[in-house]
Amino acid sequence: MEDAWNARDKWEQIGLNANQFIREALPASPEKEFAESLLNIILNDE
Repeated sequence: MEDAWNARDKWEQIGLNANQFIREALPASPEKEFAESLLNIILNDE
């Protein structure tokens, strides 16, 4: 906690970096892709 408090002047940049990473790493609609994957599994097993 102390380290985080001491780096408080970097919080905004840390947040911006995290936002950019998530936007690049995850699809725009992960729930939709997950649902489609489940449907494909179910429908292909029939």
